[in-house]
Amino acid sequence: DCIIGPDFEPAECVTIKSSILGSNCKIGTNVRISNSILMDGVTLEDSVKVVNCIIASTMAHRTHIGSECTLKDCQVDAGFRLPSKTDAHEEKLVQDSWDNEGEESDEETDDDDEENELSA
Repeated sequence: DCIIGPDFEPAECVTIKSSILGSNCKIGTNVRISNSILMDGVTLEDSVKVVNCIIASTMAHRTHIGSECTLKDCQVDAGFRLPSKTDAHEEKLVQDSWDNEGEESDEETDDDDEENELSA
């Protein structure tokens, strides 16, 4: 009851249940994935647990989850780099801006406009 894309690179002791993994995913040792979707190019380091999550990634903006992380009921944005030993539950982990674009997000711009309107 899993769908796994081509060029999948699992290490030893990997458990995957009721999940979809895109192509070019790299999975470390002692990783457990359950009821989740990992897009193309996601990297999970050793001893990661992923339950009920959607982890986005693109070949240009690969997502990297550090070792000993636990993700439950989360959405992870493409290009996000989660530090090791992070526990996240019911969170939406988003990239503030892409490193190569150098532009502020629309959300920051909207906040500045609101402040300018209030001070006028």
